[in-house]
Amino acid sequence: MQFNVAASVSRVAFLGILWVGAVLQPQRALAQVKFQLVGANPVAANASACADEIACTGPATPVIPLPCAENSLTPGLLGHEYGIRCYVQVRDPGLPPAPPPPPGCNTYMTGEAKASAFFDGDNTRAVTLTWQVLARCQSYDESDNADAIASAALGLQLEIVDPAAPLGSPVIVYYSWDAFGLANTAHECDCLPPNNDGHCLPTNNEEDMVCAANSLNINGLDVLAGRFDLGSGTVIDDCAGVPLPNGPVTCPSSLTGFNKKNNQTGVIWAAVGQQINLNLVSNLEAHLRNCWAEPLENVTWSAAGFFGTLRLTVGHPPPPPLPPPLPLQYATFSIDIGSDTELSDFLPPAGPVAFDPGDCFEWGKPLGQCPLEDGVLDDLTLFNGMFDPAPAMFLHPPPNPNCNMGITSAPLCGGILGTQNYFDLDGHDTLDVSLANVLGANPGPVPFFVSDCIDTTDHLAISFDDDEPLNYADPTCHVPTQSFSPMLSRIYGTSADRDEVIGIEAIPLISPPRAIPVFPYPIADESTVHPRLAPNPDLGNAEDDDVDALDMVIDPSVCTFWYVSADHEANGDPNAGVILDPGNIYMRQGLLPPALVVDHALHLGLPDGVDIDAFEFAWLYNDAANAIHLALLFSVDVDDPGFPGDQSGGLDPSLVYASFMDGVSFPFFTQPLGENIDAISTWRNDLLPPPSLGACCQANGACVVTDLTTCIGGIGNVFRGFGTDCADINQDGAADTCECLNCRGDLNGDGAINGLDVTPFVNCYIGTSTVNCGCADMDASAGMLTPADVDLFVFALLNGPLTPCP
Repeated sequence: MQFNVAASVSRVAFLGILWVGAVLQPQRALAQVKFQLVGANPVAANASACADEIACTGPATPVIPLPCAENSLTPGLLGHEYGIRCYVQVRDPGLPPAPPPPPGCNTYMTGEAKASAFFDGDNTRAVTLTWQVLARCQSYDESDNADAIASAALGLQLEIVDPAAPLGSPVIVYYSWDAFGLANTAHECDCLPPNNDGHCLPTNNEEDMVCAANSLNINGLDVLAGRFDLGSGTVIDDCAGVPLPNGPVTCPSSLTGFNKKNNQTGVIWAAVGQQINLNLVSNLEAHLRNCWAEPLENVTWSAAGFFGTLRLTVGHPPPPPLPPPLPLQYATFSIDIGSDTELSDFLPPAGPVAFDPGDCFEWGKPLGQCPLEDGVLDDLTLFNGMFDPAPAMFLHPPPNPNCNMGITSAPLCGGILGTQNYFDLDGHDTLDVSLANVLGANPGPVPFFVSDCIDTTDHLAISFDDDEPLNYADPTCHVPTQSFSPMLSRIYGTSADRDEVIGIEAIPLISPPRAIPVFPYPIADESTVHPRLAPNPDLGNAEDDDVDALDMVIDPSVCTFWYVSADHEANGDPNAGVILDPGNIYMRQGLLPPALVVDHALHLGLPDGVDIDAFEFAWLYNDAANAIHLALLFSVDVDDPGFPGDQSGGLDPSLVYASFMDGVSFPFFTQPLGENIDAISTWRNDLLPPPSLGACCQANGACVVTDLTTCIGGIGNVFRGFGTDCADINQDGAADTCECLNCRGDLNGDGAINGLDVTPFVNCYIGTSTVNCGCADMDASAGMLTPADVDLFVFALLNGPLTPCP
């Protein structure tokens, strides 16, 4: 047996260094260590947009606003310590809020771009950088020319200061970041006028260009590693149709879609007096070019976005805990009269009936023994608790095991509309507070109060109307199973599109309090909403169901105050002698009649005859009062030509509106969604489906992104979790997630960082190890060990893992 004396001496000396460092390091107090903003360079936010609806204004008169450009941080911007922002929007014809298009022109184009970034936490131990960059174009009915370009560049220099410690004293900087990026188009067609079957004839350029290039550099390390560089397509001319001076421009990326990362963590070994440099760069483009709209695709759009938050803390505490897991939502929904599984549907081919259109049902509830569902929110309790308004099931509580129940139904397509004899719930929300006395005869606004059932407006779930405007009793059978959606002639809820409920990210604009709707994404097909809604309408609308109201909360046992609006087609309960105005919002109050809470005229400033189609209470910044107030988000119904009055109230049924219930309403979304909005709900985070793929560290050292089953099917493979990837941020030739399959510092893989890891760490540091030393690279910086890794290893020995273990 050979014995290397030199190596042993080095090892003993090194172990001594580790021990001395371990003993001495905690003695130094760093209670006053903090970040100080000492520089900001570069600083730039730019946005430009144009739109040319050629069919309306002609190619010589494109609407092109002056671009926005800012190059300095503004103290106190929008309540932040420092910020920069610019925003432009153009709509041809007209700027929003715009009058109706000129006669003979029912189309328009929009282009909008936004760039903003905010910094908070100067002279504290924890700083935050948030940003929103967006470029978006949209067309209605047909596409002509629109461009949107947005960019942000922000460089921050943070010095670590501590009056109680000498310069050079070691400290630890922890960072974590969240980011969401997208680059996508709703259609991919530049084309000539349509041929005889109504479809466009493709040209050589078949895709509207969209491009996103983003980087986030932390002390010389780009933590994004290209994950948010997306896009495709080519642009050959400007908004006015003039060829670009340097020829066509092609996005270097060839992949559209989105990416999302949450709680990505890292650590930096630093020192008092050192600067930590942050650099954010985002360049986005979105373009639309002259394409006649495909049938059923009246709304086309192109969008690129990059949104995120970076957090840094400095000192010697244990790593800051990750945010708690996002709560799971509990959702309830209602079904429109005439849906395939609604109690009234006996039209051929009649499907199984299960749902009362006045009740709300639990999303995804497992099937019971009886094919008839009883609502978790029952219109029996909405009126007087004695008689269930028709359409209804006779027996309450839920049926006996034989499921012998009687059913009343509305006269679908029967020619006689008895609105006061039937009840169809149109919109609903549940809160933990009664607003009957807060509003009632009093106009808003309502100041902020603590509530577990009210969220902000950032993340929305929306359902569209599935049938045409005429009421359910009209002989032409305008019900979901017999007709198409009122504005785009669509069938929603198929297995392929999963659009019975969709998600919308609402990017806020502070003044006025409006939002840009971006990135509509699918959430659920019909059978996902509830198994009794199966089968999905994949073979036509004979099996079409229409989600008519939607609400998402954390705990239904807390959110017990039930607010509803009624459909103008069925708004009464003759047994209770109560008729609800379809323009108002009411609150259930047991054996008493529903209490009027929001009056369409007093609180919203809307005319008589309006039908509030969907609604949701939410928190919204009121720029007029410089405060957060309770707001009502709502939509209106499409006007029913077979019913008196105008149910739209002169508003756009495809647009979300808002009101502080102070007698005035205003457009909340900067642009319509193109289809009648039937249901709205807020939620505290996005509703994107969880990732199904992740990084697989293979036995041969390679990394691939695959599904769990495929990964663990290989001998020696390790699956690193859903949503992980094979990015090599430190550019050492190995995927970061595979460099250390344990916690950094746990070199023997026993799940702990202790004295058993010292010798393997020493072997890695002096280059005599025969195993993978990825877990010795404590700062994951460059794949090679430095004195910083020694210090961090010592710290981990004393305090545990630097960042949460996998």
